Amino acid sequence: YRFNPYTTPVDRWTDDKVAARRDMPTNGHGHIVQPRYLARDTEVQAHTARWREWSRRWPSNLWPAWLQGWLEANPT
Repeated sequence: YRFNPYTTPVDRWTDDKVAARRDMPTNGHGHIVQPRYLARDTEVQAHTARWREWSRRWPSNLWPAWLQGWLEANPT
């Protein structure tokens, strides 16, 4: 089990955590979602690529709890 860094209260988040959250990829409706919840395979692949790019910009302690396992299970 990995701790979720994005728990409340939000007002106690560090500046880095706020910036990382704002930089997370969104779906077509502007929501932050895990790729597994997208309907089409092409959307899943594209969104996974966006998460992979995001993970290169941010240290792993700021990654959502699910991200490392998803990236490992879905190599490019």
